[in-house]
Amino acid sequence: MKTSFRYSSNPELSGITLDVINISNQSAVPGIADDPLLRAVKDTHAPFHEAVLREPTTRLGKELGKLNRKRIKTANALRSLLRQITKFSNTVRSAPAAAILKEWDMQVNPISGNDYDEVNAYMNKLIALLKSDGLRPHFEALMLTDAVTDVETADAEFQTLYLEQTLGNAELRRRGSATQHRAPLEKALGNYLKFITVMRGQPGYDVLYSKLNETIKTAKKASKKQPPEEGEAGE
Repeated sequence: MKTSFRYSSNPELSGITLDVINISNQSAVPGIADDPLLRAVKDTHAPFHEAVLREPTTRLGKELGKLNRKRIKTANALRSLLRQITKFSNTVRSAPAAAILKEWDMQVNPISGNDYDEVNAYMNKLIALLKSDGLRPHFEALMLTDAVTDVETADAEFQTLYLEQTLGNAELRRRGSATQHRAPLEKALGNYLKFITVMRGQPGYDVLYSKLNETIKTAKKASKKQPPEEGEAGE
C-alpha cells in the first residue's frame, strides 16, 4: 500500500486522510477506531485540514500586484493628462495644470518600481498634495476633482486588500501553515497504513486493507501529478 504522499498536494493529502479516517471508523475490526495509530492520524489531520481550508484566503499576491499597478497607472494617467493640458499654453486651463505639476515635481519624488512600501509612501504623499487646499482650486478650475478621487480610490482598494493579506499572514503564522502541519500528518498516516499492511493477514484486517488500498490508488490516479511508482509497501 502507498505510504508516501510527497507528490500529493495539500488538499489532496487532506482528502485522502479523511477517506482513511472514515473507512477506518466504519470498519468491523474490533477497536480499530480507537487505535493509537489512527488516533495520531486524526490528531495531526485536524490542524492540517484547518490550515488547508484557511490558506487560500491569504493567497492574494496576484490580485494585490494587479491593484498596485492600477493605482500607479491611475496616478500616471492624471499626470499625463495635466501635461497634455499645459501644451495648450493659450488656454485658461494651462495655468492651473502647470501650477499642479510644479508642486507635484517639487514635493513628490518619482517612484522607480512596483515595491509596495515605496509605492505606499509615494501615494500617501501624492494624495495629500492633490487634496491640499493649495491645489484644490486648480483642480476645480480644470474640473478634475473626480480624477483626484479616482487616484484616492485606486489606492484605497490596494490598501484594503493589503491589510487583509497582512492580517491573514499573521494569523497563519500564529496558527501554523499547512506546510508546517504536513510532516507530522504524513508520518502518522504512513505509520498507520504500514500497520494495516502488516496486519492484513489477520481476521477483518484484510477487508480494511483492501478498502484503504483501493481508496489510495484511486486518489493517486486522480492526482494532478503523476509520479513514478514508489513508496509502496507490502504489495
